[in-house]
Amino acid sequence: MIASERFYPVAALNFTMAEQRQFYDRYCAHFRKPRSSGIAIEDFSKGTVACHIYRPKREMDYPVLPYLHDGGYMLGGLESHDNVCALFIDRADLTMIGVHYRLAPENPFLTALDDAWAKLHYVS
Repeated sequence: MIASERFYPVAALNFTMAEQRQFYDRYCAHFRKPRSSGIAIEDFSKGTVACHIYRPKREMDYPVLPYLHDGGYMLGGLESHDNVCALFIDRADLTMIGVHYRLAPENPFLTALDDAWAKLHYVS
């Protein structure tokens, strides 16, 4: 059995959304690597939307790249994709804003994009 099947069963669609989210989070956590010490992370939220701002610790102005975590607007979050964002920052000269959003199906489509849009306007 490969690692992905141990953490995320093939028949995951037969489980509740809460269980599917737990599978996904455990799957992502299994593959997480330690973060580089050269990355500074600031957590913030305004309203219900949480964000992580990732920056290289080197003092410079960097272009900003927004990051909406994967998961089809139904799974995942800032922690499940922390490793992806940290890897970008470690290898590129930029600032990344990881934006969490309200998930479907509890929230109708476009809620996630509205959350992300509002947060990106707040930090820009």
